[in-house]
Amino acid sequence: MNVDMQGITFAESKVYELVTDADALTVDSKIIIVAKDYDYALSTTQNGNNRGQAAVTKVDNKIENPGDGVQVLTVGEGYAEGTLSFSTGQQYLFAPGGGNYLRSTTTLNDNASWTVTIADGVATIKANRSAKNWMRYNSTSSIFSCYDSGQKDIVIYKLQGSGTVKENYLEVSTNAIEKSYDETTASFTVNSDLEWTVSSEDAIV
Repeated sequence: MNVDMQGITFAESKVYELVTDADALTVDSKIIIVAKDYDYALSTTQNGNNRGQAAVTKVDNKIENPGDGVQVLTVGEGYAEGTLSFSTGQQYLFAPGGGNYLRSTTTLNDNASWTVTIADGVATIKANRSAKNWMRYNSTSSIFSCYDSGQKDIVIYKLQGSGTVKENYLEVSTNAIEKSYDETTASFTVNSDLEWTVSSEDAIV
């Protein structure tokens, strides 16, 4: 039996992998935000003051082909230096304050700028404001929103192969250089994608 395969197209599988290092969140990364201990992700449903949830299936720290109800976000630079933005394509997620709110806006501002740290896979995502800025999962109300404390941990999954690759970069820590007691040695942190030759003078100023 012969089968004519002409005209048949196959959908490309999209695999999202758990992010364990915030440095992996570069410009144009495609991500989904997921409750750590629950099989729910932030959904495309924008309620008045929060986001709904959509079911996902986690397998070996990966989520394959999340459903249409799952909100895929594009990472960008935030309004404030050193922060990130999360775009739905038309709007940005933001924490307006005044309550435990997570809304969407067309304006990229401080409230739509987020700092992200990740430890043991858990993502701490906080808007660039002083209160009710911590994105969390509320398992009781089945929503994602922003709080001062409490609620449930969230994690980030990133689409494999997405995001801008930094080329030929050299990053030196902004922390103060620590000298030893006799002030003959000093240490600092350097991150780079190339091999660099390092030299130093005998005297440290």
